[in-house]
Amino acid sequence: MYIQPCCIEKELPELLRKQPFCFFQSNGDWTTADLMKAVSCMVPHALCLLAMPEIDVFLLRTLRTYLSKGWYRGLVLVTAEPQAELVKSEMGGMLPLVTYANHNQVQDGLLALTDFGKFLVVQGAMLTEKDFSLCQYAGYYGTDGKVFASAVEAVSARAKMGAFIVSPHEDIRSLLSKEYVSK
Repeated sequence: MYIQPCCIEKELPELLRKQPFCFFQSNGDWTTADLMKAVSCMVPHALCLLAMPEIDVFLLRTLRTYLSKGWYRGLVLVTAEPQAELVKSEMGGMLPLVTYANHNQVQDGLLALTDFGKFLVVQGAMLTEKDFSLCQYAGYYGTDGKVFASAVEAVSARAKMGAFIVSPHEDIRSLLSKEYVSK
């Protein structure tokens, strides 16, 4: 399914609710912030796991807003580029809710949200700017923690082993140690 930028907030949640495993495309005309806005309502007060090659100030400020308003209760961020100083400077008072790592093997993107009862994953291009290229995505939305764990396993491992910023947040520890799978 092709999703236009004008319709992502309506069409993507509908698609994920109707087809828990789905594929969709864009013309690179919406960003990670647009994607977050479209799907965050599906898992309110979620933990967010985000992997992408590079992050920018605008997206970090957007993430800080989501954390400060309680829309996200914690963030695990993994980038290919080493950006710990940028993350520290932009997250400010929200830094205790953030675990950050970088690993040069992060080539594509992943946005994963969970409250440990509902699980949402979108894999594909996580754009900080519109680039008008063909972008392919796969998505999952449901209640199966094992499916979620398999989708986020590689990114979680890199965040757990290579973190430059480590959050003391209990839910982040639970997320990275996959404690939710046995629940």
